[in-house]
Amino acid sequence: MTNTETRACQEFVTGSIAELRELQPAKVVVASAADIQVQHGDRQFMRDDGTAIASETERLAAWASALEATLAQLPTEKTDLLVVRPVPRLGGAGAAPDASRLSYGRTFAGAVFVSREFALPERDAIAAAQDHASSQAGATAVDLFTSICTEERCETSRSGDPVYRDQMHLPVAESERLTGRWLSILEKSESS
Repeated sequence: MTNTETRACQEFVTGSIAELRELQPAKVVVASAADIQVQHGDRQFMRDDGTAIASETERLAAWASALEATLAQLPTEKTDLLVVRPVPRLGGAGAAPDASRLSYGRTFAGAVFVSREFALPERDAIAAAQDHASSQAGATAVDLFTSICTEERCETSRSGDPVYRDQMHLPVAESERLTGRWLSILEKSESS
């Protein structure tokens, strides 16, 4: 990111938080593709002095600190905060999944399903960081894994319909299928 892009991003975040604090909505949902942003070098994380953060460990710490700081600025007195973990994805850093972990058919990238262990690479550190930041802010961590995947695998199609439109994004139909799960999550947060 250039300095201009960084300033624009910071202004967007600051403005959004100010607006949320003013509006005091009943719910705020925070989601990001944190696993991609932290674990792959195509995104730059910068220190305050302008130098790039190279190691994944430092990138995770910087991301977690920024998430915690962002959540701390959001209204919490009358607002339920929900922090959504990244959805399971079909490969890392733009790479196709390893053929040994796929069952081939006619769906995304020829894969009918991806083994659970492959769908969630390096996810534990991100989940732990999100859970910690969520607990510090009194937010609820939301994980849609069981709504998308079974205990063994993540299907890439369901009744002939694609579950993924690429390695990490769900198509509209799959998102609509998750509506009931989201309603359940939202109702549960209202009653707590």
